[in-house]
Amino acid sequence: MLYILGVAMIQQFSLKARLKRFVEKGKYATTKELQQQHDMKMYIPLDPSKLTAEQKKAALNSLMHLVETCNRRIKSRFCANGSKQRRMPSYKKEDAASPTVLNEGVMLTSAIDAHEGTDVAIIDVPGAFLHACPFTVKEIIMLLKGQVAETLVHVSPKLYHPFIMYDSRGGYSKSK
Repeated sequence: MLYILGVAMIQQFSLKARLKRFVEKGKYATTKELQQQHDMKMYIPLDPSKLTAEQKKAALNSLMHLVETCNRRIKSRFCANGSKQRRMPSYKKEDAASPTVLNEGVMLTSAIDAHEGTDVAIIDVPGAFLHACPFTVKEIIMLLKGQVAETLVHVSPKLYHPFIMYDSRGGYSKSK
């Protein structure tokens, strides 16, 4: 069982690696994911120059990965790196738990279904996580960098382009 889980998890690639591996399919998946989040009004762009030092320090980095599904489709997975939140004194693990199934539950159920010869169907609920119960946190500031920021600008140039910052070399600026 552990071998199967290891193989399934190794099919995830960082956004940078996807440029080399998946090219157009990866760009399409990334754009589709960010378009969906834009359409659901998940982001309110903020002017970085108007954030306090505390807000900048607490800003979460974004993570974008690509997954190759069993039918060879490329799907994008976007989330925030919550490691900063876990270091906060007020952090409670139960408040940050994802409303998703555990991998162990999926593997055990799959093993039982296979043993019993049960018919199984796979479905995808678009943006399922985005429809989950709202967070108890009033504000989460997320830093979108590099390819993620660039793709979001392509989704809605008028809305997001004014908030793009560049470093002295012309690249996207990093958090300070």
